[in-house]
Amino acid sequence: MTSIEFSQVFLLGIIQGIAEFLPISSSGHLVLLQHLLGLNVTAADDAAAGLRLNVALHLGTLLSILVVYRDDIWQLRKNVSLCTAIVVATIPVTVVGLTLKDTLETTFDSPLVASCGLMVTGVVLLVSQRLERGSLTISRCAAPAALAIGVFQSLAIIPGISRSGSTIAGGLAIGLNRDDAAKFSFLIAIPAIGGAALLYTWDMWQDGGVRSQEMLLSMLIGTTTSFVVGCLALRWLLSFLARRRLHWFAAYCFTVGVISAVWQSLV
Repeated sequence: MTSIEFSQVFLLGIIQGIAEFLPISSSGHLVLLQHLLGLNVTAADDAAAGLRLNVALHLGTLLSILVVYRDDIWQLRKNVSLCTAIVVATIPVTVVGLTLKDTLETTFDSPLVASCGLMVTGVVLLVSQRLERGSLTISRCAAPAALAIGVFQSLAIIPGISRSGSTIAGGLAIGLNRDDAAKFSFLIAIPAIGGAALLYTWDMWQDGGVRSQEMLLSMLIGTTTSFVVGCLALRWLLSFLARRRLHWFAAYCFTVGVISAVWQSLV
């Protein structure tokens, strides 16, 4: 890869680290940015380069969750009910992801889909904050409630619909307090992101693995960048939630969605 391409990987790592955890959709921003600026990182010389980079970027954000929530993850060994809730919440995204994998992948070529998804995210965030009751903790999160949050998570397979935004919104809507809604959102991200990364890693392995030192270096850059930025973004989001600032993200998502939709109608 050239130095320009490495800079593109670095940029995508920053975007992934920020948008994966802030409720603004990493997938939606990556789709829009690549179309707007003509970035070609995911369309490099061999057809599977984008797949390898996708794995690297998501691995970085997965590692940031493991670091920020390491104490909560360690305590899971003593909490069978919470482990069960996490498994139940993962079922919808697993079913949808495996059943509609090929169909959903085509949506990542459409900036208009990403634009509409961002507008949906904005509306969901705004409505969920108004519905917040804050009386339920994750220790009392029963299977039906976990399944409902899992349904929200499955919607985020569509680019533009934020995974963190939709799951936090789902948690707030069913009555979780802000801290626990965020905590449960990122705990269920571990099997969701980890499972997707394993699936893509298998596809990558079937395609021949990493074929060059340049590709390996780009993956390391992407993983490291998304990890560092992801740790910072995750802690920043937690402080925003404590101050009831989801409406800021709602306004941002809706504004970007509308502007990018108008842009698409003019090109």
